Amino acid sequence: MHTTCLIKVPVVALRDLYKTLNQPPQLKGWSLDSGDDPCELWYRVSCLNYSVVELDLNGLNLSGYITPEMYNLYNLKHLDISSNSIGGEIPYVLPPRLIHVNMAYNHLIQNIPPSLPGMKSLRYLNLSHNLLSGPIGNVFTGLQNLREMDLSYNNFTGDLPSSFGSLTNLTGLYLQNNKFTGSVAYLAELPLIDLNIKDNSFSGIIPSHFQSIPNLWIGGNSFRLPGDNYPPWDFPLETQGGVIEQDIHPPSATQSSAMEKSNPSTKVGGHRKWGFGPKGIALVIGGGTVVVSCVIVYILVRYSAYRFNKLRAQRLGASSSSRSFTVISTSKVLTTDTEPYGNGSMLTEETESSEEELLPPHNNLRLMCPRPQVMSRPTSPTSLSV
Repeated sequence: MHTTCLIKVPVVALRDLYKTLNQPPQLKGWSLDSGDDPCELWYRVSCLNYSVVELDLNGLNLSGYITPEMYNLYNLKHLDISSNSIGGEIPYVLPPRLIHVNMAYNHLIQNIPPSLPGMKSLRYLNLSHNLLSGPIGNVFTGLQNLREMDLSYNNFTGDLPSSFGSLTNLTGLYLQNNKFTGSVAYLAELPLIDLNIKDNSFSGIIPSHFQSIPNLWIGGNSFRLPGDNYPPWDFPLETQGGVIEQDIHPPSATQSSAMEKSNPSTKVGGHRKWGFGPKGIALVIGGGTVVVSCVIVYILVRYSAYRFNKLRAQRLGASSSSRSFTVISTSKVLTTDTEPYGNGSMLTEETESSEEELLPPHNNLRLMCPRPQVMSRPTSPTSLSV
């Protein structure tokens, strides 16, 4: 009897959801009349101790809307209805023990329900790629366990509520492609690892804390442009038309997080990417031109030196073969030094450099003045034998 009571409440809520989703055939085992035990027979329903704890309806091409009776699933912890065509509003009250909520890639309208602060255990919230609109109220108070939130690709407007500042454990925040305005000061002290606020209408100064965020995208806003006393820290900005174009192309964090099912804390990693502006491109092209020019000049110089050395070697070789043993002309005016040698012959030493280089270095003396032959003493006649 007790077990029957535990099962009856979620069965009613699930039957009502089945009805509001237009009784799709994709939900096998679901029925309006039978199947009192959804934990065993109903497709994509998981239970623990006779309580429904997980409802995973991701990517089933469902339509219709979410029943307001959803809050009766008291022990539901994981709700994923992403990547469908579900419309209507988000129920005013959601199950209070939810930890993981993914409603991305649907056609949901209106705004975030004001009952959100009652979900104290919530760690992951993804409402991206819907038709939600209007200013967001102070709906984030009391959500100290929230680690990642994705509200991107909607039509939210107005300034960020002050309750953003109470998300003291938030490490991933995605607000890109909305119509937010005003300051981002409430995000300044959050322990963010991933922050994407690009393509909004934010203005004012960029908090100095943003320089410590590993993965940051801020392009497509109207932040205050650099001036005499701004920014207060070294932030490399590229500006164009008065709008900061910084980190325009982040990784597909929204798509990945929308499809996430079991690990809410998973982040899409990456490094901060600074784009090249016109000046940077011109500098790269100019530097490349200089480098190429230097290489060409170096090649030409080396080639000229090679040709010069080759011609010089050819000329020296030709001169050596024709004049290697040139006889010094006596009619040529030379500066000479004389010294006696042997039997009174004179050694002539030419000091003209061009002729001296052509003579063999170790045989000059022998070529000019051959060493006289020493005659051997004739043998005494008395030494001859008779």
